Amino acid sequence: MKSIADAFARAAELGIERADAMVLMSARTGFTRATLLAFGERELALHAAQLEDDFAQRAQGVPVAYLIGYQEFFGLRLQVSPAVLVPRADTEIVVEAILAAELPQHAQVLDLGTGSGAIALAVKSQRPDWHVTAVDQSSAALEIAQQNAKTYQLAIEWRLGDWFAPLENGQRFDLIASNPPYLDARDAHLHDLRFEPLQALTAANSGLADLQHIVNCAPGFLRAKAWLMLEHGYQQSQQVRTLLLTRGFEKVRSIKDLAGIERVSMGLWPGTQHPPTRE
Repeated sequence: MKSIADAFARAAELGIERADAMVLMSARTGFTRATLLAFGERELALHAAQLEDDFAQRAQGVPVAYLIGYQEFFGLRLQVSPAVLVPRADTEIVVEAILAAELPQHAQVLDLGTGSGAIALAVKSQRPDWHVTAVDQSSAALEIAQQNAKTYQLAIEWRLGDWFAPLENGQRFDLIASNPPYLDARDAHLHDLRFEPLQALTAANSGLADLQHIVNCAPGFLRAKAWLMLEHGYQQSQQVRTLLLTRGFEKVRSIKDLAGIERVSMGLWPGTQHPPTRE
């Protein structure tokens, strides 16, 4: 594998998508997409061995983001590792919904299960006057999220713990958002996700347990006329809307992802305050 053309041929031989091969080659060599496409004869020199290893791992299913150590999300280049899920483009819909909400100038926003910090950091980068709190039960994930915040000099309040548990009694938010685990442990898609942290992917009760927990507990931490926004599985929108309506949320609706699938559901808490529920 001496040249760019050789590398593309090797990637194709291993069944690696051309787009993935291009990302890996660009990250290792510093060549632009245009260079990779136009100068197939250019030598790879010292990068050939690294790319051979990258291609071998990618062929086994290791995400490109784990191989190069970062993922682009909402204009940010976020550090990632197997300790966190790779941020997906569909989750940018959650960020867009948050930014579109009519919130106070100094709104209090909570991101539950922040992982790499993707949602929290994207929101803070666009709304610097908002106070953003981010929670995760994994110290390894929070360490990565904090490093990402440091890279962009974004001030986030980090909390280590399980969902609402590390929050203070009486603490209220204008908006709570979450991309929680929502896959059933028997879901066939898990094979393709086998290199990502299982605890961030699966939940009991056919994938609904964490979503239900968040919906049940959120009113104890929401101000009057505050939003709860949840990313969920491609077949769960009706169930999540039912959870929200049953709990007493209003203006319940779902938003479609890039493939036209209802991926994010939300509801407005009407104002009746409940004591915090931690279950």
